[in-house]
Amino acid sequence: MAKVKTTKEQEAVKTDEFAEIFESSEALQEQVIGRTETFAKKHKNILYTVLIVIAVAVGAFLFWQSNLETQDKAAQLELFPAIFFFEQDSLSKAVNGDGNTTLGLKAIVEQYGSTKSGNLAKVYLGTYQLRSGEFDNAIATLKDFSSSDFLVQARVYSLIGDAYLEKGEIESAISFYKKAVDYHTNKVLSIDYLFKLATAYKAKDRRAHV
Repeated sequence: MAKVKTTKEQEAVKTDEFAEIFESSEALQEQVIGRTETFAKKHKNILYTVLIVIAVAVGAFLFWQSNLETQDKAAQLELFPAIFFFEQDSLSKAVNGDGNTTLGLKAIVEQYGSTKSGNLAKVYLGTYQLRSGEFDNAIATLKDFSSSDFLVQARVYSLIGDAYLEKGEIESAISFYKKAVDYHTNKVLSIDYLFKLATAYKAKDRRAHV
């Protein structure tokens, strides 16, 4: 007949099992640490190189970010008078500068295009190019614009659609009007984009029946 272990004997067995598991865990941890140290010693040159590369990359990113903020402040100062001339319909001065204090939209885009203010200058420059019949330039300038501002980005899609429609590239115009309509729908502005989209579809239909 098998002997039934008492409660104390059972607890002793559990304690021994726990101790064994704990000791195994410690041994495993020591083994892992040992292997890590061995690997580090064996490949210390590679590890040093990796750490240096990471440090340089982080430093370069912080420098780039700081430099970008400085450039954006400079771009803001240049953009304000250019926008003033633009809104006063002094378009030549707005785009090309006044030869004195105003740099002009073209130069702002060229010099500060990667900044927020330089990015916004692309909208004004692209709008001017569209009005002036420079449709290819307008498309290129406006396509280079990107913003998280829902209203401005949708407006830019619509302007690109306008440029394509003027060029007679109706399918492309439809594509960008759809983007304007679908991009964070606005109760007021989306109606205008829908009207443009309908106009483009009518132009497509007329062309198909010619």
